[in-house]
Amino acid sequence: ASREPLEVDMEKAGRQLPHLSSSDRDWLIDGAFHLLVPIVSFDGVLLGVIAMGEKKSGLPILKEDRQLLAAIANSAALALEVQRLRREGAGDGSSIDTPIPSLPTASPAQECFGCGRLYLPHNQTCPTCERELEPALVPYVMPGRFRFERRLGAGGMGVVYRAVDLSLSRPVAIKTMRRVSVDDALRLRREARAAAAVVHPNLALIYLVESWQGNPMLIMEYLEKGTLSDRLSREVLAPQETLALGAAMASALEKLHSANILHRDLKPSNIGYSLDGTPKLMDFGIARLQFDIRREAAVLTDGPTAVPGLDSMGWANMGTPATASRQLVGTLHYLSPEAVHGLPPDPTFDLWSLTAVLYECLTGDRIFRGTLAEVMSAIGKAEIPPLSDRRPGCHPMLVDFFFQALHADRSRRPVSAGELREQLEFLKQKV
Repeated sequence: ASREPLEVDMEKAGRQLPHLSSSDRDWLIDGAFHLLVPIVSFDGVLLGVIAMGEKKSGLPILKEDRQLLAAIANSAALALEVQRLRREGAGDGSSIDTPIPSLPTASPAQECFGCGRLYLPHNQTCPTCERELEPALVPYVMPGRFRFERRLGAGGMGVVYRAVDLSLSRPVAIKTMRRVSVDDALRLRREARAAAAVVHPNLALIYLVESWQGNPMLIMEYLEKGTLSDRLSREVLAPQETLALGAAMASALEKLHSANILHRDLKPSNIGYSLDGTPKLMDFGIARLQFDIRREAAVLTDGPTAVPGLDSMGWANMGTPATASRQLVGTLHYLSPEAVHGLPPDPTFDLWSLTAVLYECLTGDRIFRGTLAEVMSAIGKAEIPPLSDRRPGCHPMLVDFFFQALHADRSRRPVSAGELREQLEFLKQKV
């Protein structure tokens, strides 16, 4: 076996390691390793490896680092050789060629689909709901990192769990995404890293990206007071609160757009509230990757139930038209006409989505009603019911704002998040 350190940073060397099995690639991605230093016996038998991740300083791995690790590996090999000779001298029959049993892969937790709580793998029944448990998408514990507690929600691309960061003793939200290719997993890390660098009081923090058995996990700030979607299921918002929310979200979009990041999935379930009631935009920076993954899958374009427009949008067929309809429904209602027509995305996509969310805050209902095809058609034509039809008695300036901001003519709408924020702040003073 070679004694030379091997660079395995998948973002740099992934395409140069075609000989790796899928399980080996998963192991490298899960561990976020950058360098492997082999521990080799004097007669050339591979005894183990020293795996090194990114340096805490963020600096590259230097020649001196490699030399130090190689020296440590040689010392480890010598110690293992001495142990082997002692065992052989004691006559216990073991040798260096005796395989070391591999550690079992961590089992998934058991999940209650009634209350969402997670339990250790050996549990069969939920003590709270008395329902039979089923395997979860995550383990009960990622040793030294996280302990998963319960499911918070699910969407077309994955499931969100509440967990505890074991090193910092703080709650976190962990979004698990469906299994993707190695390239997509690495793209997710890059997207999340770029998004995590954008800081704003109305953006939920992104801590890091992990993976488990090859499945990417996005570690995010846990927002204790739930989502805007939760609130709208109980009540409509007052005009003043709606405008304040809109101004805060537009300010957050300003920050994202200045960093050349589009959200592209802005909807009530992606706006959460911290313990002190601060609204925060979630899932920013990764929607493009999720959209691209959908585009790479099959699309509902065949058969009598095919939906016009879906082909150009690139939405995935997740099995049946009914399934696809359920997964589209959360996002479709907030797409701009230009998005439905398949035009290249730009910041105005997010502005339309935010305005559609604010319309829903005031009316308690999505703008568009009907079947999937009817909704697609209405969005494409920008057929927006006047706000006064859905909320009689509202201020005329509010009615005019939504008429302009959701107009079929793009030139009538705000052209930037800054302009939208200014309009909302002005309205807040007037209505």
